Amino acid sequence: MGFFRKTLRKEHLLDRGIYSDSKGHLAQRIDYAWDVYNSPKPKYTTAHKDAALSFLRASFNIPESCKKDQAVEKIASLMALKAANPDKKFVPKLPDPERREVVVGGTPSVAVRVAEMRAPVEEVVRSEPMAKLKHIASPSTGHLSKSTAQMVDKFIKSVNGDIDELNRLIKVYNDTRDKEGKIRALQGVYHYAKTVDSKYQAAYMSFSAGYRATIHQTLYSNVKKEFAKLGIVSLHKVLEINPASPPITPVNKDSFAEILANMSPEKTSRLLTILAEGAQFDLTDFKRLYSRGEEGYETFQSFLKKHSIQFLGGGNSKNFRITSLADGSEIVLKVDNRLNMPKKVEAHLREHSLKATLTPVAAERQATYVDASSSETLTRTLLLTEFCAGGDLESHSKQRPNNAARLQSALDIYSQMGAILNDISRDGCGFPDMKNTNWLLDSNGRVRLADTKSFAFTDASGKIDYKSPANEWCSLLSTGYMNPPEFKRWDRVPFSADKMHSFMLGKNLYQYLTQCNFEYLYGKNDAAEFDFSAPIFQGAPGRQLKTLISSMIKVDPAQRIPVNEAVSELTRIQIIIAVNECNEILEKINRKGFGKADTAMNAFVMAKQAEILNAKNLAEVGKIKEELKAFEQVKVDPVLIELREALITSGDRNAVIALNQIPVKERGNIMAATSPEALVAKELIVVYRYKSECKRILATIAHEELSPNDVAMRDFIEKKKLAIAETTDSNALLKLKTELTSTLEHLKRDSSVKEVKSIIQDFRKNAGLLTVGMNAKAARIEDALMRVPIEERRNLHRTFRSMKKLKLELSPRNYRIS
Repeated sequence: MGFFRKTLRKEHLLDRGIYSDSKGHLAQRIDYAWDVYNSPKPKYTTAHKDAALSFLRASFNIPESCKKDQAVEKIASLMALKAANPDKKFVPKLPDPERREVVVGGTPSVAVRVAEMRAPVEEVVRSEPMAKLKHIASPSTGHLSKSTAQMVDKFIKSVNGDIDELNRLIKVYNDTRDKEGKIRALQGVYHYAKTVDSKYQAAYMSFSAGYRATIHQTLYSNVKKEFAKLGIVSLHKVLEINPASPPITPVNKDSFAEILANMSPEKTSRLLTILAEGAQFDLTDFKRLYSRGEEGYETFQSFLKKHSIQFLGGGNSKNFRITSLADGSEIVLKVDNRLNMPKKVEAHLREHSLKATLTPVAAERQATYVDASSSETLTRTLLLTEFCAGGDLESHSKQRPNNAARLQSALDIYSQMGAILNDISRDGCGFPDMKNTNWLLDSNGRVRLADTKSFAFTDASGKIDYKSPANEWCSLLSTGYMNPPEFKRWDRVPFSADKMHSFMLGKNLYQYLTQCNFEYLYGKNDAAEFDFSAPIFQGAPGRQLKTLISSMIKVDPAQRIPVNEAVSELTRIQIIIAVNECNEILEKINRKGFGKADTAMNAFVMAKQAEILNAKNLAEVGKIKEELKAFEQVKVDPVLIELREALITSGDRNAVIALNQIPVKERGNIMAATSPEALVAKELIVVYRYKSECKRILATIAHEELSPNDVAMRDFIEKKKLAIAETTDSNALLKLKTELTSTLEHLKRDSSVKEVKSIIQDFRKNAGLLTVGMNAKAARIEDALMRVPIEERRNLHRTFRSMKKLKLELSPRNYRIS
C-alpha cells in the first residue's frame, strides 16, 4: 500500500475524502479500500474497515439492502476480475441477475467466472443534461484574523474539491441511459451533497454565500428538477426514507416530512426564520408560510387542518411538537444548532452502532437566516425526528421521588448508557458532551440519543486527538460541570475516550440518584468531593453504587475503571436485587401452599430456587421473575380449598396427600387442569360434591319422619350415611344420589302417609268415653307405621287397596268417619 500513501490515508476513509477524485483515480482508491478492509494491522479499526466497505459498495454500485457477507463476496469477485485486467485503471461493473458465465483471464486455473450485465433496461429520452456546478469564490477575508482567513481559504479549497466530486457524480448521471440507473446516480449526487454538508462547520457555510448558493440552492433545485424529468415528484420517498428502518411518520402527501423534503430553498429559509424565535415564534406567520396559488399551498393547508404545532423547549436548539389531531401521534420539528460542529461522526455512527439509538430523522434540510437581534447570518438544520415521551434523564429522575424506584431505574438506564458508550468506542468514536440532558427515554424505556454535536473520532489506541485529520473541522464541545481534568489540554494532548466516558458516566449516575442540580457538579473531579450521605446510598445496593461511582470519578484517568467494568457492576447489582425480589415473590407463593406437607409446592420452590441460582445473566433472572409474578397473581381455586378442608375434617389422609401433589401451576383452575395429579383431584372433587349433595338430600328426607321415635326413618338415615361415607366411586355416589332424590320426591308426592297421620290425629282428637282405647289404637297404628321401611313407606298407597278400606279396618263399628 506504500504507492498510495502519498495521496491516501486511513483518515480519508472516515472523513469521506476517499470519495474525491483529488485523492487519485477511482481504481487506485478501490485498491486502497480493499487492502484496508482485509488488513490485519491493528491501526485499522472497525470504523476504518466499515468505511472502506461502504466506499467499495458505492464504487461498485452494490445496494445497502445486500447483506454484508454477500456484498464482500461480490466485491472479492470484482477485485479478482480487476486484478486479472492489465489496465490498472480498469474498474469492473456489478454482475447482473441474468447470468451468462464468461471466462476472464489467462489459463483456466486463474480464470474468474463472472456474470455479464444483460438485464433489460428502461431507456430515458435524452434531454438537456444536468448542469455541472461552478467552483465557489473566496469571500473577502481582509477583516478577519490571519488564522481565521487561512481557515476560510482552506474551507473554500476543500469545498471546491467536493464540487469536483459532485461534478463527477453529475457526469455519471448524465452518461447513464437507463431510468433506474439514473435514479441511483441522482441519489448519489444528493447524498454526497449531504456528506459535504456534514463535513464542515455551520459558521463557514454562513460566511460563504457562494457555498449556500451552490449547495443549498442551485444543487437542490437541479436535483429536484432532474427527478421530475424521471417522473418522481416527491423527494421524500427517494431521498429521505431509509429502507432499513420504518419511517417515524406516515408518508402521506400532507405529512410534514413530505412538505419539508420538497420545500424550496427560499421557503426553507423563511420557515427557519419563523421557528428560530423559539417560544416567541409567531403561529400566524407559520400558518402563512405558503400564499394562496403558490406551489405547495394546498398540501400545507391540508397539513394545518390535521395537525397542531407548539413550542416544546430547548436551549441552543429549538424543538417544536407536531401532533396529529386524528390519532394524537407526535413528532418533533427541530431547529438544530450544532454549535459549529460538523455531522460526519454522527453520520458514521448512524450507519453503524447507533442505528437504533440515535433518534431517527424523517427529513432534514440545511437553511440560513438572518438573526433579528444580532443581524448575523446563521446556518441551521431543520429536521423531523422522533418524540421521546420519557423526556431527558435529568427530568426523568425528578419524576421519581421514591428512592427505591429511582435506584431501580438508575440501574437499568445507566447499564443501557454504558452499553451504548461501549458501542461508540468500538466504532472508533467518543462522546465528550454526554450529560444527562442529552439522553432521552422513549415510551418503552429505551435510552436514546438526540444531541449528537460533540461526537469525535478516536485513533487506533482509542484516544480522541483533535489534531488528527479524521477530526478536521471538529473541536471539543462539552459542558463545564461534566468536564474531566484532561479537557484542560484537549487541543494539545489526546485523551482516552473510554476513561472520559467512565468519568462522565459516574457523574451522570450520581446526579440521577441524588437529583442534585448541575451547579453542584462543577469543579468536582474526585468522588471524595461528593456527598454520599443521602438515604439512597444507605442500603446494600446504594453502598455498592457509591463504590462504583467512586471508582469512576477520579482525577487520574488511569485509575478510572473502564466502562465495560462499570456496566458489569451495574448488571451485577441488578441481578442481586432481582434475585432478592424473586425470593420474596417465591415466599409469597409458598404461603399459598397447603403447609409443610405440600409436596408439590415444596418441589416447585426448590426448582425455582435452583433456577435462580443457576441463572447466567440478568435476562434469565428477569424471565424467572416475570414467571413468578404471574404465579403470584393466581389464586388457589376455592373449590380446591373447600375440598381440602373437608378431607381434613373427615380424616381422609390419603386424599389430602393426593391434593398436596397437584402441580402449583394448575391450582388456579383445577377443573381445567390435565396433569395426572390434577385428574385424581378432579375425581376427588366430583366424589366430594356427590357426597355433599347426598347428605343434603338425606337431611331433607329426615324431615319426613313421623315422630322423633320413627325407627324406620332412623335406620334408613344411618344406613345411608354409612353408605355415603364408605363409597369412594363417583358413579356409585351418583347412583345413590339418584336413589335418594327419587325417595324424597315420592315421599313428598305420596299423600298416603299424610292421610294415615291424619287418621291417627283424628283418633286422638276424638278419644273419649264412647271410644275407649282409641289412644291406644292410635299408638299401635303409629308404631306399626313407623316400622314400615322407608322404601315401602314411599309406596304406601300400593300396600293397601284403598285408604277408605284402611279407615274402615281401623275404625270401631260405632265410629263414623264423616
